[in-house]
Amino acid sequence: MSEQEGAAVVFTEDDFAKMTVFKRFEGGTVYTFDTDTQFLVVVDESTMAFLLEEESDDMEFIKCTAFATAEARLAYIQAKYPSGENDDPDF
Repeated sequence: MSEQEGAAVVFTEDDFAKMTVFKRFEGGTVYTFDTDTQFLVVVDESTMAFLLEEESDDMEFIKCTAFATAEARLAYIQAKYPSGENDDPDF
């Protein structure tokens, strides 16, 4: 399967428990997750959603991008989320 950026998906707390934290940033977390056929990047920006107005109810805070290979995923996340001062997992 080719890369599918920005597809809105629903994950349960159990799903997030199985994911690996790649990077934390103010307001969110970038996770990686492997399925039988895909290598996923899940970006959860819902951490501070409660601060937004009610009209934010239709906003998507969790996005998933799928890759056919682990190498393609790694290249994507290294380019999109470069190492920096906010790499501490306890940010």
